[in-house]
Amino acid sequence: MDIFLSLCLGLGMGIVAGVALASTGQAESPRRPLGLIAILAGALLAGAVASLRDETIAAAVLGGLLGAAVAIAALGALIAAARMRSGAAAAVALWTAGLELAVAVATLLFAPLALLALALLAWIGLARRRRGARKYKGLRSLT
Repeated sequence: MDIFLSLCLGLGMGIVAGVALASTGQAESPRRPLGLIAILAGALLAGAVASLRDETIAAAVLGGLLGAAVAIAALGALIAAARMRSGAAAAVALWTAGLELAVAVATLLFAPLALLALALLAWIGLARRRRGARKYKGLRSLT
């Protein structure tokens, strides 16, 4: 059970780091340099928090890697597009800061809540992918 809680703690901290770097609008993909930095930052943050809480560090680092990668994959391009479309970069930054704070507090209070954040990010990523495929499918039928 300790490994599961450490993994969930790392997952939450990885999501926090991934969302923080995705909010810059430059980390559009986990394959880009800033995306890779976000994944490493997620692992480092998860390891640091796990060591402070006497949790299993290896499981937390693994969760941090996974959480940051999912956060960048789901939100990186979405936030970059939102920042380009509207001139309200401050609103996007405020929204992402609220998300980071909520995930961090929820994870520190009860680590398995990070699974809820992971499910939300997966849903956002899949919905965006489906919507994009539907958009281009319609464009192809017009030609």
